[in-house]
Amino acid sequence: MKSFPSFLLFCRPDTFLRFLILMMAFPFTGFGQDQQAEQILEKLQKELKGLQSLEAQFNLILRNPQGKLMEEKKGSLLLAGDKYRVDLGNQLIISDNKTLWVYLKEMNEVQISPFDPDQGSFSPAQIFSGFWDKDYEASYRGTKTVEGTVCAIVELHSQSATAPFTRIQLAVDKKQGRLVSGQFFDQGGGSFAYTMTSYKPNVKTRSSQFQFQEKDHPGVEVIDLR
Repeated sequence: MKSFPSFLLFCRPDTFLRFLILMMAFPFTGFGQDQQAEQILEKLQKELKGLQSLEAQFNLILRNPQGKLMEEKKGSLLLAGDKYRVDLGNQLIISDNKTLWVYLKEMNEVQISPFDPDQGSFSPAQIFSGFWDKDYEASYRGTKTVEGTVCAIVELHSQSATAPFTRIQLAVDKKQGRLVSGQFFDQGGGSFAYTMTSYKPNVKTRSSQFQFQEKDHPGVEVIDLR
């Protein structure tokens, strides 16, 4: 029997699943950002506030503090309020905001634990809540074409020693105000970058999608830590 780390510990540069779900952004409160950056972030906030749910596909690249490529993956995200489902190919992470399931497909093993957002980690739902609105100062860095989309570039710099990231760079679709890509640099010097390859807002979801279904995985080994 093997215990394995939750993806929620993505702030560590050596953690396999530090990832994307930071994608979804934040109600900023005007903490020192320049006016143009603030306008872009407000447009992004308006887009996100209108979402009841989100289905997305993404590419993810992780690098160590020396800039060496450590992992390159494709994944998918389903998000509805505080609930989420993230598929990273060989690993599936599900939460209904009460319980967290981490399923290793190759091992046919699932670890079940209480979901605790106060243990120094972050979830997709927390990203929506704007955890960095007081810890980061934003500035406008011009425009760039990302995946064929003209994007405004906003860079955020940490104003707190306890912030999970020292620097964040976001690419926001200038027309639609949605997030296209992001790059995150953590306190240990590592980084990860993601690019959204599809984005479907307000899709229909079922409660069963946010709970691990043992019946769909015959013979699964269950490690219950609750």
